[in-house]
Amino acid sequence: MNDKIKIKTELNDQQMLDLIHKFWELDENNNFLYKNSDLAAEFKMSVPKISQFCLENSKAILDYGHCKKCGNKAYAIANNKNELRSLIKRLMSDSFEDQILCDDCKSQELKERQEKQEAAMERLRREEQEKKLFKMEEAIKERRWTHLNKLELTILECILVAANKQEIYKRIFRDGNPRGEGSKQIWGILNRLEDLHLIWLKRKPFSNKIELIHTLPELKRHVLGIDSDAGSYYYRNDGIERTFAILLQKNLNKTNYRYPDYSGIFELTRDIVLKKGKKYKYGGWINDDQSQFLKITPYEQPYTDARPIQDYDDQVDSSTKTFDLDLSSERDDEPAF
Repeated sequence: MNDKIKIKTELNDQQMLDLIHKFWELDENNNFLYKNSDLAAEFKMSVPKISQFCLENSKAILDYGHCKKCGNKAYAIANNKNELRSLIKRLMSDSFEDQILCDDCKSQELKERQEKQEAAMERLRREEQEKKLFKMEEAIKERRWTHLNKLELTILECILVAANKQEIYKRIFRDGNPRGEGSKQIWGILNRLEDLHLIWLKRKPFSNKIELIHTLPELKRHVLGIDSDAGSYYYRNDGIERTFAILLQKNLNKTNYRYPDYSGIFELTRDIVLKKGKKYKYGGWINDDQSQFLKITPYEQPYTDARPIQDYDDQVDSSTKTFDLDLSSERDDEPAF
């Protein structure tokens, strides 16, 4: 076996070269010919120093033969005696000849194996996502949000109108701290919403930390009344917030500068009354499709910014634009919002 082993070293001192060769030399049974204690006595060094010196200044290179793929010579490097024993044992096995690879082919094979594993993982992720989306569609068909109590529904609405995960946390957790006081109850509600497939808490691998919070746009339309059609609107008066909001679609048929930039038609299902002398707040947001979301809320009530966003990642553009709205009503006997 010694004829298949080459010693790599940069030393030039003949005495030290003799030490290193004896350190790695094998007998006919592939056992090391010299014990470290014998070498220590011969070269006037301590036993630990013998191993330290030889391993720091040399490596054993085992000739494995020819690569099964490209035919080039294949080698393996042993950094210590235990590694050399393992390499020799592997070389002596009956099936090893079919496993011989040079470093280049070994790297290529490892790369191909990793690519196959990544492709398999990506396929599993897509399948998992498709299953989740199917279950979320089923939840909408079955109107599962109607099974929620008032607090659970409020949490769901906060998720639907928030722009990103950080904003969701600010809305539903005290001081935006997901580990703060009362957070255990909120996490229980989030888990229930996910169990009902109304939301999807996408978590990072291994850490289990929430990365994104997904909902379907159809859920926003059903729960909040926000639609993607031109002129859609919603009105809320459930004791939490009284709001009139409308989605303005860009006028793609504009041929003259006098024509409006945004136009459409909507139909009210109830009277909307603005009271004379009463103050109102308004806000508007530009969505990714250039549609604009306009919201009017009574001045005295707590104001919650709302913008229709489908996918809650941390890169959403939160730029804001406000608009003038000229609404009037001659009726004074209907409750104002």
